[in-house]
Amino acid sequence: MKYLYYIFYAIASKLPDSYLPIIGELSNKIRYFFFVKIHPQVTNNKIIIQKNTEISLYQKIQIGNNSSIGKNSKVQGPVKIGENVMIGPELLTMTKNHNMKDLNIPMNSQGDTAAKEIIIGNDVWIGARVILLPGIRIGDGAVIGAGTVVSKDVKPYDIVVGASQRVIRNRKNQL
Repeated sequence: MKYLYYIFYAIASKLPDSYLPIIGELSNKIRYFFFVKIHPQVTNNKIIIQKNTEISLYQKIQIGNNSSIGKNSKVQGPVKIGENVMIGPELLTMTKNHNMKDLNIPMNSQGDTAAKEIIIGNDVWIGARVILLPGIRIGDGAVIGAGTVVSKDVKPYDIVVGASQRVIRNRKNQL
């Protein structure tokens, strides 16, 4: 049955963007309905899942209240998203990687590593085209600039940018 809901979610993901008046709100409600059928641990109704967002079927995904996922995102679980999180378009979460330990076996024949959960704190802003790598944690209040590859943990309230994940300042320390 879960697979059938996933098919309906895939169809619903093509409905109009949720920011459009009336039809967009209805589109988001339909996407949310099927998302919750696939991931029943999500129990609030203030989530926005934009158009063309792909979600993993059998991996755990939690989304906190009043959070949104931008369009064309690909969310591979396990992922825990806090409350009041803004995620821009084209987020890519990677919780697994390819095994490459045995030099005697081609990498494409070694399978995947075990999944490592990605945790995103509360009140986080993630810009467009961000890539989150396996096992990282993003602290509360952090800002991740567009195009950033997050390969290590982000401290609370840090603002990080770029492929090198450079910290440009801490929001809490600027007050």
